[in-house]
Amino acid sequence: MKAIFRVFIVIISALMVIWWLNVPFLDTGRDKSSSIVVTTPFLEDVMLELLGPDANIHLLIERGQNPLTAAESPDVANLLNDADILVVHGTFMDGPYQAIQQLKSSATALINVHDLLQDNSTSSDYFWLNMLNYTKVVTLINSRLKQLLPNNRSELDYRANAYTKKIYDSYQFAIQNFKSQLAMKGVVATNHPSLLSLTTSLGVNCVVLPVPDAPSEEDLLLLVKEIRDKKINIIFPNQQFPLSGINALESEAFDYDQPVQFALPVQTLTLNEKGGMSGSVLDLFDYLVRSLLNG
Repeated sequence: MKAIFRVFIVIISALMVIWWLNVPFLDTGRDKSSSIVVTTPFLEDVMLELLGPDANIHLLIERGQNPLTAAESPDVANLLNDADILVVHGTFMDGPYQAIQQLKSSATALINVHDLLQDNSTSSDYFWLNMLNYTKVVTLINSRLKQLLPNNRSELDYRANAYTKKIYDSYQFAIQNFKSQLAMKGVVATNHPSLLSLTTSLGVNCVVLPVPDAPSEEDLLLLVKEIRDKKINIIFPNQQFPLSGINALESEAFDYDQPVQFALPVQTLTLNEKGGMSGSVLDLFDYLVRSLLNG
């Protein structure tokens, strides 16, 4: 009899554990089918983390594309007609969709990251490269989604808490393990301001060099002088832009015997395919930290 009682207790305990694990999702139901349109992969990544991999999300600027030079999708009108929620940066990062808010119907709810962050006195420029700002974005979007998808409130909070913990852990790991090594790099430079969001948060001294695509001899001489005056040790080109100017600067620096290292180009303005290298915001963060370390 005691043995039967013990088996009964084990079964009841197991059922309680299963119930407890599913509590966050008990209020999830009809909101799952909501059609959500986002402009960039960074916003898609946030929505996938908050709503799960089965969410009905439509991405306008494909992964791997530079949003600043991307062309408008021919499907945008149809997607907007069916959209329940539209998520935008509200800045130049929306690329060809900077006026998309004017095209949506009155029935489509809007989440504008720039407006959310402005209300919290935080810059929205390149927020995905600064883990503190990125955490704010995730938290603010989650709050807005809970208003729009009330049937998903518990699941949203559950996923948001788990994801912000992952963000915090990634940032702390970088700070605790790599900050002193990064400081030893001295002054670094790049040809696009997006990298500053990352370097500033990690305490790395970074300079933006305005390198034209087709620099004149005078441009190159001024850039070499800036490299020398600011004691720049390494330059990280941005791979989303033509490298012709960077290549010309590297040749000019060599001719003038200016000791500066030109690293492999880095990616800051898009994500790769899901599951690949830099396929998520946290993967991109890890890739960029290691790029800074390895030069």
